[in-house]
Amino acid sequence: MIKTIDYKNINNYIKNINGSFSPVYIIIGTEQLLINETVDKICSHADKYNFHTCARLVMDSKSDWLSLLSLVSTLNLFDKNRIFNINIGCGNIGKSGSDTMSKIALYINKTENVKDILIIQMQKNNKIINSSWMKILINIATTINIPIIKQDNFPVWIKNRLQEQGQYADTKTIEWMAKNLENNLLGASQEINKLSILFPKGMLRDIEVKSILLENMSKYNLYDLRISILSGNILRSTKILHFFEINDIFPIPLILWSIYEDIRIIGKLIENKYSPQIIEKLNIFGKHKEIIVKFSIKIKEIKSLENILIQVHDLDLISKGIGIEVLRRNNEIWREIHSLATNFAKLYN
Repeated sequence: MIKTIDYKNINNYIKNINGSFSPVYIIIGTEQLLINETVDKICSHADKYNFHTCARLVMDSKSDWLSLLSLVSTLNLFDKNRIFNINIGCGNIGKSGSDTMSKIALYINKTENVKDILIIQMQKNNKIINSSWMKILINIATTINIPIIKQDNFPVWIKNRLQEQGQYADTKTIEWMAKNLENNLLGASQEINKLSILFPKGMLRDIEVKSILLENMSKYNLYDLRISILSGNILRSTKILHFFEINDIFPIPLILWSIYEDIRIIGKLIENKYSPQIIEKLNIFGKHKEIIVKFSIKIKEIKSLENILIQVHDLDLISKGIGIEVLRRNNEIWREIHSLATNFAKLYN
């Protein structure tokens, strides 16, 4: 029986399922913030029932699908049940991916008790939805459709987010917020959360909101971008990159170099345990020194930093005409750079 849940009902679903999880969750959409929050809600609730995230993978036609098949089908010898979180993006997984997903679908379909949970994140793709392996999974899955928050709906989304944290603003202020937050849900969420930290519950004054959200967009440089990323300020780094893009200010390799340089410095700081000698040797000064040391201390796993470095390396190849063909188009490259900056900044939080 096909089961579909509207995104707006996800909280009620989580509240009422207790431990009766679906073996598969198919999350369809493009709004990454809402997708991440949905996955987090499922995983957090599952954690109460002895599940843990075993793998979190982004897969495409060039990925190692056989390793995934081996991982899923290997008998779980540990006490905890497993969650496999697989992001297949637009669904370009190739023949190897399709064959593997067919085998995984058949394997899960034959399993009587839910010992493992498979979460599939994907954009809407009718070819994938109508594939044989997806049809098997859909019949045993809970499908969650993530809505697109268009600019016209953005004020309502902001209003609801404020209400969730016990805060309110008049219509004029909310419309101003929607205009200046530029329909960037990840950045907007960060700024709205900031309002909950800085101001008490209740009605927000117009001047309070503007004092927090107003940013100077007149002139930006690479130093501004680096400081914004290292401060975990997703909204500002997004604005700066957008400014760079529309004004063609810096070549892409130079932008990538600036991000790489901070990754290199952070790696050296962690490796040398933030010693004064290494700080002096790295030639970092002032606000940059203060922020990058603070950022490096917040890094919990060096692996997360290595993943960002891999992203930088891949984009550098693409910017030089080497890499995945679809990303050679300029707008696609910029989209990936925005994603890179966001992922890097999120390590701060």
